[in-house]
Amino acid sequence: SARMNLFLKLIGLLLFGASIAILLAAPFMFNVAFNGKFAAGREVIPWTLAFSVWFGLISIAQLYLWCAERARLSCLALLIGLSANVIVNLFLIPQFGLHGAVWARAGANFLTLALIYRFNAWLGMKIERSLLIVSLLPFALTLGTGVALLALLAVAGGIIFTNQIFSAEEKQQLLRAWNRYLSQIQAFWKSRTQ
Repeated sequence: SARMNLFLKLIGLLLFGASIAILLAAPFMFNVAFNGKFAAGREVIPWTLAFSVWFGLISIAQLYLWCAERARLSCLALLIGLSANVIVNLFLIPQFGLHGAVWARAGANFLTLALIYRFNAWLGMKIERSLLIVSLLPFALTLGTGVALLALLAVAGGIIFTNQIFSAEEKQQLLRAWNRYLSQIQAFWKSRTQ
């Protein structure tokens, strides 16, 4: 449970940071690289990134169910999410087109993630408040790049100055892992230069 919480928080923050980088690069990508061809894609990219982050978290969180030999619950959450996506699409696509499809998918992925967290909790996983905070961060992407950057800065401040996102023990774990990888990299470069 503790490892799953830590890994989900790390993946969630990594995906959120990568999504912000994509939002920052979007003007160049769509105006220069794509030569202005995909204007509709640029409009929906914040919601697309949000549902992609949630899908990444779903992919990791359902491993807890699989390890507990409750794959049926994982399939049930995915089925409910898919059904919600199809039903909501029936209403949103005729009204909003591509935007409606992306909103439906984002809502379905968020619902699926919430269900998987609920099922995991039933099977003994303690869902930490900090994990819920990280899981809600993708909503900031939908409010624009500036808001997403502010959210990232707030979370970074929370990580550095408090134990609200990562506990003191988790910070020590991460520091030990970082030092271990750094020493492996140094050993690798030493062996290459000799």
